[in-house]
Amino acid sequence: MAVKTIAVGETVTSSDVNRYLANSGLVYIKSQTIGTAQSNILVSDAFSTEYENYKVILSGGVGSTAQNIAFQLDGAGANYYGSTIVANYSSTSVSSASVNNSGFWGYAGASSTDTNFLSVDIFSPYFVKTTGISGPYIDPRTTGNGGIFSGFHNVGRSFTAFRLIVAGTMTGGTITVYGYREFGTETTYNEAGITYNEAGYTYNDRGR
Repeated sequence: MAVKTIAVGETVTSSDVNRYLANSGLVYIKSQTIGTAQSNILVSDAFSTEYENYKVILSGGVGSTAQNIAFQLDGAGANYYGSTIVANYSSTSVSSASVNNSGFWGYAGASSTDTNFLSVDIFSPYFVKTTGISGPYIDPRTTGNGGIFSGFHNVGRSFTAFRLIVAGTMTGGTITVYGYREFGTETTYNEAGITYNEAGYTYNDRGR
């Protein structure tokens, strides 16, 4: 999408709002900071009927040791299937791991004493159907592995929350949840538009 520069005091038309502001592909839902020495972090009110697919990112913070970060749909302790393929940064040797009717997806992310990395797409967690997951595996150590994983939860049910689980603990770092906006669900504004000033955007949304 093109970028438009808006001058101070300029009135932005409704067509500009719809094109540049209202209909981005990823829509922010919530952020949550991990506390001190946490091993099982619940993120509630993450999924709803508003979006079908989501992105979840964890960055920053530290782990108590080098460890995998598991992803679990809250309230579901079984029926997870998936596979991971990674290559070692030092030797380029390739290895794989899989889960079959496990209690979580075990390779959703990686944690070290330096930082934490997790970035996953979640497909249809709220709607009563099979839930899918995919993302990169990024081990933040020079002796670690990088790769990709994917999987699904084999029982169709509705989820609104998820958990990140580690064998040791994590401290700090921010978990952010976004929804993927779908074509045909765009927000539209049809009044006078938005006026931009140094304090932010002001608008009349009677036509939203």
